[in-house]
Amino acid sequence: MKKSMGLVVILVCLGAASPARDLNRQSYHVGERASAMAGAFTAMGGDAASSYYNPAGLAVLSKKGISLSASMYQLLIENYHDALDVTMNDGSRIHAAMESRTFGTFPSSVIYVLPLDDRPYDSDFHQVLAFSVLVPHYDKYNGSVNRPIGLWAFELKGSLFNEDTTYWAGPSWAVGLGRLRIGASLFALFHISDMRYNLALKTVVTDPTAGEVYYYATQSVERSGFGITMLAQLGVQMDITDRLTLGLSVRTPTFGTFYSNVNILSLNSSYAADAQGNPVSVEGVTDYVDRIETDDVTMNYRLPLKLSIGAAYEVDDSFALALDVSLHLPQGPYHLFSGKAVYPTDALGQPIIDNDRVLIPDDRRKNSLIVNANVGTEVTLAAGYFLRGGFFTDFSAVDQGFYDVGEEERMDALYLPRLHRIGGSVGLGISGKRTTTSVSVTYTYGFGSTFSFNNIFGVSGTKTDASAHTITVCLAGSADM
Repeated sequence: MKKSMGLVVILVCLGAASPARDLNRQSYHVGERASAMAGAFTAMGGDAASSYYNPAGLAVLSKKGISLSASMYQLLIENYHDALDVTMNDGSRIHAAMESRTFGTFPSSVIYVLPLDDRPYDSDFHQVLAFSVLVPHYDKYNGSVNRPIGLWAFELKGSLFNEDTTYWAGPSWAVGLGRLRIGASLFALFHISDMRYNLALKTVVTDPTAGEVYYYATQSVERSGFGITMLAQLGVQMDITDRLTLGLSVRTPTFGTFYSNVNILSLNSSYAADAQGNPVSVEGVTDYVDRIETDDVTMNYRLPLKLSIGAAYEVDDSFALALDVSLHLPQGPYHLFSGKAVYPTDALGQPIIDNDRVLIPDDRRKNSLIVNANVGTEVTLAAGYFLRGGFFTDFSAVDQGFYDVGEEERMDALYLPRLHRIGGSVGLGISGKRTTTSVSVTYTYGFGSTFSFNNIFGVSGTKTDASAHTITVCLAGSADM
């Protein structure tokens, strides 16, 4: 009986640590030309999205205008193939998988470009200003697990919905100095995180005095967070020859938390009943219904130092080939969410000091060193018609070794898969006298592992394979003003 109750306690406590997800650094790409070229844009220009990739690239623009990536349409499928897979002593198997299928629609970028003079881009002191609103990070997960009563009397039903969106907004400046271009951007980052977690557990045990007893435990957690931080980006481009350009971009780490607002609501229940549904009193089982609510929590959204180098080879207006390599430095440990432990209260408003019923809002993180590569190309099919494409890697930032030190730590990272992604983009662009229009499609395949529910049984096999498929469609355009 006590072993079964320990299992229940571990499961019910999962919701308190359900994390926001911050898995990868470039699941999709912003911009018109850049998104279709798989984000290989450190040494490229001709797209207002250079404010994000390398602000020095803005200096090649000579006309006032607005660039708009009108919409992103994204389908994300994610699987934890053996989220629970345990063989019991009697030979029976407890198995369950988790799968998420989500569809998201969101704006990608709006950028206003204002040249400060009429000089050609390759003349001395040609200057350009820009103001950008970007959505370079969007992640949505909506997964569930359902393990019905079987030979081993254990039923588990759970679901997790998590949506994270980050908006970047800020000015950029670039100057052309002949073959040399220099640029800088300053962005305010607005991070929004919403999570809903539900778990219901039912076990059947035999008590010496009460006979067959059904134990029920549920937990529902809702968390909404909003935070503001800032970062800066510096870039340089150099035309080595008329066709070959090299680029370098350095993005600072985020500067800290300027504002944070987080609310958490947790509803928990636990009770025991006989086969007829009548409440029973069993040693080791406490009947309760708890409501815990707190806003004494801080969200610390963090991004690491990023260094990008790139090379671009362009043949007049007929062909372009670009290659980027980017480095994200490791981070942490740090707390993405941090706050004081909160206990439920009794009828008189006094806290009930019970560590099995406490809400602990902490969410610790440690991110790995990442090296990614992007390759993109553009071919002129006919005057004003362009075919673009490319390939890229998007390796995971999740440091599983940080969590793989104990049962509790592995539970904290249950929904943080280490998914390495590889992807490709293809797109078509049309350029008129004053407007451009483009459409691109990006596909990524993710592979890796995540921690499994097996940890709660104290058995080997604490990880399970995970995979993901993402399809993103981007509609974009620009217009001179």
